[in-house]
Amino acid sequence: MIERIVVVGASTAGLATVESLREAGFGGEVVLLGAEHWDPYRRPALSKQILLATWQPNQARLVEASVLRALEVDFRPGRRAVRIDRRSRIVETDHDAIGTDVIGYDAVVIATGASARRPSWASYSAEATRPAPAIHLLRTLDDALRIAGQLVRGRRVTVLGTGVLGSEIASAATARGARVSLVGRSAGLSLGAAGLRFSERLRALHAAHGVEVRTGAEVAAVRPTDGPGYDILFADGTRLSSDVVIAATGAEAAVAWLADSGLLTDGSLLADSHGRVADRVFAVGDASSWLDPATGTHRACGHQLTAMEQGRSVGRLLAAGHLSPYPIPFFWSEIHGARVQASGRLDIADSVEVLAGDQDSDQALFGFRAGDRVCGLVAWNMPKPFRTHRAALLEEQSAAGSTAHLPETS
Repeated sequence: MIERIVVVGASTAGLATVESLREAGFGGEVVLLGAEHWDPYRRPALSKQILLATWQPNQARLVEASVLRALEVDFRPGRRAVRIDRRSRIVETDHDAIGTDVIGYDAVVIATGASARRPSWASYSAEATRPAPAIHLLRTLDDALRIAGQLVRGRRVTVLGTGVLGSEIASAATARGARVSLVGRSAGLSLGAAGLRFSERLRALHAAHGVEVRTGAEVAAVRPTDGPGYDILFADGTRLSSDVVIAATGAEAAVAWLADSGLLTDGSLLADSHGRVADRVFAVGDASSWLDPATGTHRACGHQLTAMEQGRSVGRLLAAGHLSPYPIPFFWSEIHGARVQASGRLDIADSVEVLAGDQDSDQALFGFRAGDRVCGLVAWNMPKPFRTHRAALLEEQSAAGSTAHLPETS
């Protein structure tokens, strides 16, 4: 009998799990643990509204405290999970003020998200007598607020990393009046699971807004100058001077605290297509990789809306035993005012076609095909056609799957 469910992680996936548990009728105790001291907030806002300084932190909230109280959730912020004991069914946490604490569970949902990957050269200075460079990382609200304070008109800002996050940071910094360089070691600019297919489109978009783009550039070191800035040294011997350096070089699942739990496979938290990792243990969001039934491989979450769907699925499963269809991946971005939306399994496509608009204009909808069927979509400034075609993707998935009912977890 499940009477207490502990959700470890109070971001998008964790909160969605809690809300779904109550919506599906779970009447037991729900404990929500958050490593940060903030109320649950929208992470996509960090690289957009927070960096742009158009939102205050409270505007990024996912939910008001009154809503959590109405859900009868025992929300405990500032509690970082450090260990899980599956035999005793306890989660051990650490708190700045009270130290360690132990919380028992009947079922646990791991939603600890991911942490920003720190480049190897960013953790030390090449000269022992010099201070380590102040390399900014963006993963938390505190990170975003620190970076936003650095985005001053006329400042030289270098963003290291040419993925979606790097492009979003470069876009925000440019809008704030900074002089921006976007640097990456890959051959082009990446758009998530679409890879480099839109690299030239992204490059042109950045160029139109004054961003210097350097690809194929391997960073060897970042060193403080005699003044307030830094020198970025590249493997080919060239250098770039900058006032602010921001690394957007990927993220890693925050699962190190599970090292001795027996839950990790080659360092990863692998779940089935419904979020189950082991008996009474579930995982949602960036911390986990779910089994994709269409490909037979495990897929990391990576985006807010997918994390929400995973949380809702696990909530329904735990509360009522109902299985939900595997969530179709979805993400969106806004770069220099261009709205990009993507959905589906883009990485398995063997061809791409234009479904609407013009591929040479700033408005186009692309269909990604695997064989004779559309497996994914990417839209540039075409929200209505995107919604229509995505609805067809969702309908196809619903027709392929069926909602089942499982007996109560033992």
